[in-house]
Amino acid sequence: MPVKPSPIDIIKLLESYDLETTKTISSEVVTADYVTSRLTVGGGLSYEDGNMVVLAGADTPLPLVAGVTYYAIIDDPLHIKVALSYVNAMAGIPIILNDNGTGTITLSKKDYYFCSVQWIADRLDNFIIPTIEKWTGFAIGRTEQHVEYHSGQGNGLMFLNYKPIVSLDEIRYVLSGAYTWVITKDAIEVIPDLGIIKARRSIETNPNIYPLFAKGDMNIKVTYTTGAVDIPKDLVEAMKYFAAEQILGMIGNRTGGGGVGLQVSKSFGNRSMYTEIRNDLARWGHSLVKSYTTSIVGA
Repeated sequence: MPVKPSPIDIIKLLESYDLETTKTISSEVVTADYVTSRLTVGGGLSYEDGNMVVLAGADTPLPLVAGVTYYAIIDDPLHIKVALSYVNAMAGIPIILNDNGTGTITLSKKDYYFCSVQWIADRLDNFIIPTIEKWTGFAIGRTEQHVEYHSGQGNGLMFLNYKPIVSLDEIRYVLSGAYTWVITKDAIEVIPDLGIIKARRSIETNPNIYPLFAKGDMNIKVTYTTGAVDIPKDLVEAMKYFAAEQILGMIGNRTGGGGVGLQVSKSFGNRSMYTEIRNDLARWGHSLVKSYTTSIVGA
């Protein structure tokens, strides 16, 4: 499962607004080596993993087809391989060449006309993902450990500040001063997606020591790990909506109202001609994130 959507996925979400139009950034003559499945480039142009590239020539290296968009995989400053998709390029999965082709072969680097792939990737990494992490309270694409003190309310449920829970590492009663009592984790049920731990009283439990989550002021110390290496699909989808909204905002600012072809809003408003679709995208994103957010703290 992907940690985040690709810039290509986000552009495709908005392709009905003619945002998938590409332009040529640079071109150069290249040679191919089917033994290594690499293209030799001049070294004077800059390529990055995931760059869109297009070949031209009467006899391109098979199975590559002239005019078809492929995606660069950087091998070294003088050599690249190409992948069938952006996802494959980022995973390092190249197309295997069957021959070297003949004649003059030209490689052109492409990017989207209105919004570059790098701009989208930077917006995801530097704004959208950190914002979702702040809203949801857990790490995206990694795990991290938290230590919290909660005030017991004399009931059996405790809502933690972060979710989802990967593991409940330790839970203690802070009885007085430095004196603590470790609670057996077997007596605790973890509801991972909701960020809830539930104490269960059994006949073996001493009610004088374990009255569920006993009332007290910051008397329960909880150590637990949260995060999500594999992000739920709905959060990945939310990232797409938020990024698409950001793209339309950027285009509106650049064009003095968003005049890039199809008018997609009945009213311009203060968010350019994309006012309504931007509002819709933001609402859809928030609706997907909402179930992962909580303001409930303590027992």
